[in-house]
Amino acid sequence: MKRKIKIHNQQFMNPQQDFDDVLYDIEEMKEQGVYLFDENEVLVTDENKSNALTIQKWMVETLTAQDKITSTADIDQLAKLISHIFTYKVTPVQVAIASAMTGFFFAQKEGKTYFNISDNSIAILKQESASGLKLKETELEDVLEANPNLELYGFVHEDSEGFNERRDELFHDEEIVEEVKLWIQTNMVSMQTINYCHDSYELKDMADTDMGRYTSNGHFIAAALMAGYKCKIIGPLLPILSGSNPNANFNMTTASIKKVNVQ
Repeated sequence: MKRKIKIHNQQFMNPQQDFDDVLYDIEEMKEQGVYLFDENEVLVTDENKSNALTIQKWMVETLTAQDKITSTADIDQLAKLISHIFTYKVTPVQVAIASAMTGFFFAQKEGKTYFNISDNSIAILKQESASGLKLKETELEDVLEANPNLELYGFVHEDSEGFNERRDELFHDEEIVEEVKLWIQTNMVSMQTINYCHDSYELKDMADTDMGRYTSNGHFIAAALMAGYKCKIIGPLLPILSGSNPNANFNMTTASIKKVNVQ
């Protein structure tokens, strides 16, 4: 028997559902012209299921509900806030699934989706998200200490001309590195293995275009390492820059890279 979606003053999902039930309800709502997120987003993927289950468990332990819909954070803002805390990209699709599985209900206003997550929970969520970004100096210092050949150009031989000056400049560019780190966390998705199809310079050019500013290869590499990604130096690293390759590969999925490319 098909299950019906509950609709009162707000549109409800049935509380405490499993993953498949939530997918069914979301598809039913789409048929009725109700979209919780961008209608072009793919709903059924292994990644969405895995991340949604992780987020749902975290929501149960962390967030509380209230009687009314909150207007302090829509579904896109929630996805970005949770991404900062999880240090990998969380999508609105995954937030919608996890919220329904947790039992939150939703309403839409001016084309945006809001949930009855308590205002206090949202405030704490914003505070935790911001506090994660305050560790930037220590994180950047740790990355540079662990990667003695990393400077503005990327991975470079320490005997190259201007190496120390460029490395010192990278250390003091922590605000730029944090901006790139946020872009990576918002747009990239990690995987287990290194992706050798796209290097750091290509990715940093994509980030520059999307952010509307210039950054260096070293900024991107440092930001990716701070965000928790693994990297593989391409090399070789030679004292003469013209014979070196300062770029690196990361464990970033091709799907997330292509998604930025078509935006």
